[in-house]
Amino acid sequence: MYSNNKLIKALSTITVSIWLSACGGGGGGGSSSTPTTIKTPPANKAPIIESMDEQTVEERQHFTFTASAKDTDGTITNQSWVQKSGIEIYNTNINENTLSFLAPNIAQDQTVVFTFMATDDDGTESQQDLTINITALKNITDVEFADPNLQACVIEAAEQLGENADITSFDGDTALWCQNKEISSLEGINEFKHIKHIDLAFNNITDLSPLAELQSLESLDLQHNHIENLAPLTKLTNLEQLSLNNNKISDISAINSLEQLLSLNLAHNKLTSIEAMPQSSDLKFLSIAHNQISTLQGINNLTALEHLQLEANPIADITDLPVAHSVKSLRLVSTNQDTLAEELPLIDLSPISKLSGLTELVIKGDNIKDINALASLTQLKELELIAYQVSDIQALDQLKQLEKLNIGSYTTPFSFIPKMNVSTIASLSQLTSLTDLKIKRTKVVDFSPISQLTLLKSLWVLNNENTSFAPFANLTQLETLVFYPNGLITENNIDQLHQLTKLKTFWTVWPEAADSLAILDNMPLITDLYIGGSANQQLSDFSSLANRQLTNFQVSGTQLANVEFLSSMSSLKTLQFQSTKALSDISALSTLTQLEKINLWFNEHLSCEQLDALQNALSSTLIERPNSCVLN
Repeated sequence: MYSNNKLIKALSTITVSIWLSACGGGGGGGSSSTPTTIKTPPANKAPIIESMDEQTVEERQHFTFTASAKDTDGTITNQSWVQKSGIEIYNTNINENTLSFLAPNIAQDQTVVFTFMATDDDGTESQQDLTINITALKNITDVEFADPNLQACVIEAAEQLGENADITSFDGDTALWCQNKEISSLEGINEFKHIKHIDLAFNNITDLSPLAELQSLESLDLQHNHIENLAPLTKLTNLEQLSLNNNKISDISAINSLEQLLSLNLAHNKLTSIEAMPQSSDLKFLSIAHNQISTLQGINNLTALEHLQLEANPIADITDLPVAHSVKSLRLVSTNQDTLAEELPLIDLSPISKLSGLTELVIKGDNIKDINALASLTQLKELELIAYQVSDIQALDQLKQLEKLNIGSYTTPFSFIPKMNVSTIASLSQLTSLTDLKIKRTKVVDFSPISQLTLLKSLWVLNNENTSFAPFANLTQLETLVFYPNGLITENNIDQLHQLTKLKTFWTVWPEAADSLAILDNMPLITDLYIGGSANQQLSDFSSLANRQLTNFQVSGTQLANVEFLSSMSSLKTLQFQSTKALSDISALSTLTQLEKINLWFNEHLSCEQLDALQNALSSTLIERPNSCVLN
């Protein structure tokens, strides 16, 4: 049978030949006749199907194959597939030359054969078989794990998923969570080829090789292990979240290929350079805190960053900060609170001024002095500025949207960390949106500017030169007040706080001359109370607290001698008596069975017998005893 095109062509050839014969061939006038020539149409050529190699698919995985066929003397008019042999595949999807299906759940390996058929415009059909091997996945109990702890974790997790859980149960959004299981080897995890989420934090892992095959992984948590080599992660290009903090990593070049990352944590490692940082255009969170990084080369093009943590690095140059309006949170800590960095050059903060979208900023460092660049960060809502060399904070008066502010020097037992050089906080009076303020270890004497911050709910004033309660008197929205001056409070003006009726947490040094807790009657909501004082402090009567429902109560110094008033405090959870030299009888504490913790440090005058009796009575309570006690 011929196609219409081929028939027309053949008839045309015959017609032309007959016409030429009738006309004598178109030559001279001879009378001899020329034989008639009739050409035979060419034979149709069958479609050619490109060779189809044997295929393999795992059970319960999607399979797709597209065949290729051509017709050299016409066109392909029809293509189709039909199953020829093997277990029946019910859910086939055939779209001309494309075959797709979901491999069935099987107990053992199976082979199926599909036949592909291609028909040309002459109706000639060609066929070719495609062999597909369907491999059965191992049951979880059949996977060979080198580490029994990993095996136990996987089996336990599978059991929680139900009776039919198997190696595919962790596909999709189901995570394998094996934190803190003392796992040292990952051999066997490579069988879970389609798993997307694994948490292996807080283990003893050193070798990541078994993870190299898990190319479907989207999130991987390996924090707090003993990892040095990241090479096995190179091909895990679908990773979006990767936590590698608290390991022994010094080279990150192996993960440079991970360009889909949204979150990367490399804190607490041994990095000295970040030039090989993955250049993910979508990276939103990056922590390189607590390393030995001195420059930021390698992150300047991460324009999608929203949260950047740089603390505890010897950074002296922040020129390469990514200039991106998207950056919402930045932590820049050039040194830590245990050492001074006198040899480091001062950091120029001017590159920060370009991060106009910042809403949270932490700056800590011994080599930070000029903060004028902060004036342009008008979107800031939270600022922590711990830098003892700073003496001028006038730039802060532009940050009208600030809600939380923490300024000062490190609060540390090491006396070699100086106080912040700031001696005036007048500019803070402009920050009327503040609800949370901490001022620690400065040279400020006059705290009157904060009296205008009437929205404050939390105020911490620690180790400054002010010794008066007066600046806090009209902060009527306060729920937390912590006030520890450098020296003793000799002026008895605590009664000025009578308007602070919303206080829930009140920690302070009690005025030396005050011998009453009467002011607390105006503060009925207090549940967390600390009263400090020296051995010369006159306060001795605490009985007015008997009906309070405190959860935390601490006393240091004072003339506290009787603790009977505590017997009615059924809500009390933590109790601390330090340096309470007038207290000799603690037997009343034995009835406080709800207590979780008692701290009795620096009370070496207490008898060992009483301490032992207390421990026996409160066997489930953590009791922190003094270093020594009096033997009977």
